[in-house]
Amino acid sequence: MSAFPPGTDEELARWRQYVDSCDRELSRVRRERAHLLAWLAALHPASAVLTVDPGSEGVRRLRLVVGGWPMSWPLRSADLPLFGHVRHAGPGTPPAPPHGDDGADQEEWLRRHTQLLALEGAVHSALTGHDTTGH
Repeated sequence: MSAFPPGTDEELARWRQYVDSCDRELSRVRRERAHLLAWLAALHPASAVLTVDPGSEGVRRLRLVVGGWPMSWPLRSADLPLFGHVRHAGPGTPPAPPHGDDGADQEEWLRRHTQLLALEGAVHSALTGHDTTGH
């Protein structure tokens, strides 16, 4: 329940402040996502490539092959300077493969691959007696 009567300037100002706060947080999260994708591209330089999103007006996508699985993410033009280390696809490069409308296939693969990598680290630790988790 609002502390201010509906439709008052105070209520409107409070909602504007809330929306501005959400917008700042979304911008922060988008920027962090871009940094993480740039880092991921640096970890996979052999397969990292920037492509143009087909059917778009020049939207770039980061395309990677990780663990044998092709993945891609759209990039905001404001974030492209973070990807100076990534090569650009040539004219004959096929577009990034689709992953469904909501990216659910890609998310599922990432979740499984992360679990596999964590299990691999645990097995390595058990076999060698060395803790690779940093704990």
